[in-house]
Amino acid sequence: MSEINVNLKTKRLELTSWQYLKHFYFALIPFAIYFVTVSVDWSIGNGFLVALVISLIVILIQWRILKFKEFKINCTHQDLIDAMHRSARSLDWNVESTLDVIYAYDKEVFEYRYNTGYLIVVAKTNSGFIFNSLSDPRKFVVPLLKPYYKLNLEVFKKHLIDIVKGIDYNETFPSLSNEWTFKKILVRIFLYPLSLALIALFFYFLFNSEALSFKSFIASAISFIVSVVYLIYDIKGIVKLGTNNNKK
Repeated sequence: MSEINVNLKTKRLELTSWQYLKHFYFALIPFAIYFVTVSVDWSIGNGFLVALVISLIVILIQWRILKFKEFKINCTHQDLIDAMHRSARSLDWNVESTLDVIYAYDKEVFEYRYNTGYLIVVAKTNSGFIFNSLSDPRKFVVPLLKPYYKLNLEVFKKHLIDIVKGIDYNETFPSLSNEWTFKKILVRIFLYPLSLALIALFFYFLFNSEALSFKSFIASAISFIVSVVYLIYDIKGIVKLGTNNNKK
């Protein structure tokens, strides 16, 4: 997989053009809905302004997700690497590092897994380190969330503190009971009906030749793909959560 890059001055994750598309793709959905259901011959009306506002809100949220949080602690770059390896050992992840950045990601590259936030990224600063846990922008992300941010941060900080204090590795695994937080439930209440409606709309245009046009097919096909990807990733995460909770 491609490397993860961090701008240490702005404390933000740097993305390639393709990664920007994967990270911000959900902002295209309001426009797709508008041009399929409201617009006539690609015309722009009041509904377009609503779609624009919703897209800007999504872009703002996704943009803020790329921001790192800084923590002050007396540690070395090697301490951060060792702490990330301990965290990855707990979560069964891959770890990679460069001169400035250490990051861990799920071994199952194309799957949403119950115990990950997809990606943990850490970089050394003069007074400590900066941390972020987010959906991996090298894949199509689950929008509007930083999955398992608090849990991943808790695990990493514990391992780092242990290393600084000279404490040997101690198996640490986050609780798997946070899949149904208020924020996640609220997001699902909004996204599940929307995704199902977009999937139904795609099949309506596909099998209704009178309503089908090039414009409606392209817009509904984009909405269909995004909706299916989101539902598959999220449902897989819920199923794996239940399976592993039962094992415990």
